[in-house]
Amino acid sequence: MSKRTNYQKNSPNDLLTRAYSLNGVKETLSLYEDWAPSYDRHLETELKYIAPTTIAEMLADKCSKRDICVLDVGCGTGLVGLQLAKHDFCCMDGLDLSADMLAEAYKKGIYRQLFEVDLNDPEIPQQSHYAD
Repeated sequence: MSKRTNYQKNSPNDLLTRAYSLNGVKETLSLYEDWAPSYDRHLETELKYIAPTTIAEMLADKCSKRDICVLDVGCGTGLVGLQLAKHDFCCMDGLDLSADMLAEAYKKGIYRQLFEVDLNDPEIPQQSHYAD
């Protein structure tokens, strides 16, 4: 049995418990490699995760301009980006540590660009037009 198949059989609570006990980048990447295909379903349907909707509503309430570029840091599978798109935000880029999570975000077709980035890496570029 593959590792991926094994973790897909875990309950959402088991995967969430695993997420809270991560120790380092390797464990983090392993978890999200296993969880990426079922992440949205687990969080939204089974765990009733509402943070992406709340975050998008908060930004929509505070920002009348919908043509601004939004950087979705830790975008994962794109749950926040999807909610932002429902509020007519049209320029979104995402970054995440996990290529597997980014692959799921890419499928949503809502991001202009996606970046695989380890924010703990001191060598990441420091310049960005998002800070302007």
